[in-house]
Amino acid sequence: MKDHAEDQASPFSSRWEKTCALFDPTISIREHAIVSPDGAKRVWFSRDWRNYDNGAAVWTKKYDKLGYDLRSFNTAERDILQSLKLLPNCYQLVENYDKTSKLAPLDPKAQRSGSYIAMTDMGPTAYDWLEWPVRVGVERRRLDNLFALPGNFIRLALAGLRSLSDIHDKNFVHLDYRLPNVCLAPRGRSIPCKDREGDYLKIQLDWHTLKAIDFGFSIARGKTPYTLLPPLEDATSAARALIKQVEEIGRDRFNSLMPTERNALKARDFSDVQHNHTFWTSHCPGTLDRLRAIDWREDCYQFGKQLQMVRENARLLEFADQYRNLPNVGGVISAIEELPEKLIALGQRVVAYPALGSPEAAELEQQRKDTYRLRIRELEIAIRDMPPDWSTDEVLIFRSDIEPHARAEPRHTAVRPSEPWLGKLPWKKVAIAVAGSAALFAVLPSLQAWTKSMSTPPLVAEADPPAQPPAEPSRPAARPPAQPQPTQEELAARRAAEEAANAAQIKAAALAAWRKEAAEIEQTPWWRNNTGKPTAAQLAWVRETQRLASEYAELAPLIDLAGLHCSGRAAPLIARSSAECGRRLSAVLQHADFDPDKQQDLLKRIVVILEARVYNHQPAQADTAFATAILSGLTALGGQVAPFAFHASYIQGCVQQPMQLAAAGKQLETLLERWPKSGTAREARRLEWPERLQRGDNLCVNP
Repeated sequence: MKDHAEDQASPFSSRWEKTCALFDPTISIREHAIVSPDGAKRVWFSRDWRNYDNGAAVWTKKYDKLGYDLRSFNTAERDILQSLKLLPNCYQLVENYDKTSKLAPLDPKAQRSGSYIAMTDMGPTAYDWLEWPVRVGVERRRLDNLFALPGNFIRLALAGLRSLSDIHDKNFVHLDYRLPNVCLAPRGRSIPCKDREGDYLKIQLDWHTLKAIDFGFSIARGKTPYTLLPPLEDATSAARALIKQVEEIGRDRFNSLMPTERNALKARDFSDVQHNHTFWTSHCPGTLDRLRAIDWREDCYQFGKQLQMVRENARLLEFADQYRNLPNVGGVISAIEELPEKLIALGQRVVAYPALGSPEAAELEQQRKDTYRLRIRELEIAIRDMPPDWSTDEVLIFRSDIEPHARAEPRHTAVRPSEPWLGKLPWKKVAIAVAGSAALFAVLPSLQAWTKSMSTPPLVAEADPPAQPPAEPSRPAARPPAQPQPTQEELAARRAAEEAANAAQIKAAALAAWRKEAAEIEQTPWWRNNTGKPTAAQLAWVRETQRLASEYAELAPLIDLAGLHCSGRAAPLIARSSAECGRRLSAVLQHADFDPDKQQDLLKRIVVILEARVYNHQPAQADTAFATAILSGLTALGGQVAPFAFHASYIQGCVQQPMQLAAAGKQLETLLERWPKSGTAREARRLEWPERLQRGDNLCVNP
């Protein structure tokens, strides 16, 4: 669950079930084993909802004696977490498994071994996010994983550095700071949803800091380590050499022990005691203190390696090459290309660790503070200046993306332990009794009618009955045809129709309330003249506009949201952005409900923006980002709106890089054929665009 090692006993029947469980902490996850790729470590995990601090999901972890005996690392981790108590960016110790604990296992040997520990759940790991396809934005653009957006990579780096800075401020070194050991938690609970594409989860991300877990191998630089560290993945050569040096000292000391001393330790060779706390404290006093020299640069090195892996997985270097010439993205491009290597270099340059308390150690501590301050500030500036659509606070995870061949109907995802008394019931007798009761209720109306027919008839006067014609043989009354029972598919269709009707009502009510408020807000000077700062009520309306545009993709909220990106009137909530302005307007123009005949005012405003940002400038001073982003919308309506054909031709034949003269010629041909007497057609002829395109020249003439 918390590692990318092989899961030997997955408690889930599908990837979707696992995904839902990781986002819903109230779902219990039964105990399952995870074995490291080299087979040297096996850890057992389980999760339950506990009445801890008014309710919390609690992970229970125990080590197995397999290969390296790492059971003592639970004790080491317990000591670390007691020192890191209440640090918000790491998980918290819930309870030790000792003899007095209400969470203690029943096995006395397990109690004495110290092999159990319980910690709070911090949400999905960054490694989990690397494995999930996600969808972002109003158009639900699909990404292979969360970090395929360059801004999300930058936010991952910033969150990790903030987390490491807090941990190192407490004078700890994590020593295993990898994606499976840091959690990127959602903000609040995820929302299960369903639409025509099937089941999905709507998730708000908490980018403030990564939540560190798994402190079993960590070093408290002010205390003697509990035991020898195992070989660490992706550690620096300096750290590996130091661990190896301490191991050799311990091995030599063990080889010098008398047989009686080995028997007291219940050890035949060094592997039996290399992680035994008693051996190190009794026979190698002070040796483990050498490990305290490992410093903060080790964590930076490991985190840099992880960022390097994410960058390669998301192919972000190719993205950097493609967009490095855009304005205001230099910080993002620089961080993508250089930050992982800068962090890795901090560990690669370690030749020897300075002695604790020495002037060199004090100088290194100042370097730590300066490094974090500089790198964090660089990333904050990069995030501030980059286009808004390069990162996201909300993502959707679709079941169809997780399981492309899964059935559409919802499945239960809870993995909860059964009640103990359920297994003791005589289920066959219960089933017979229930079936008998059901049959009795089914025939009860017939029994009542039969009982009435058998009651005493009323008394009548004795008389000869009148002659009657012989009666025809009576026929049994015809039974009404049995109504067919609905199939599972029909029931599912009914439920889907009911859910769709409820969703439609919710949508209609939300849009009606939004339109009413929009009518009032759009009359204010803040909206009409872009003056003053937005009030709290206006910002709340802006957030609702974002939500409706994202959730329903309705035209009206999309139009207003585009205006907010173009004007920047909702800053800092929505910053002004040329690229986002163009992209949003292009999406509006290509919306299925957009009708040019009913949106003449909007078309006129877009033409004014085009002239102000693009056409009325020399090509070098034109707003290239806006022009490139809105081009697809212009070309989609180039056959219906004459100015759009004109401006699309100009962008393709002058502003866009590389220029598309053939496409510019088609737009110009449409303009001259459909609107030969329009003002834009006269302007194109005045500038001799047809002749320039015929000669193969661009359209970059001074307007």
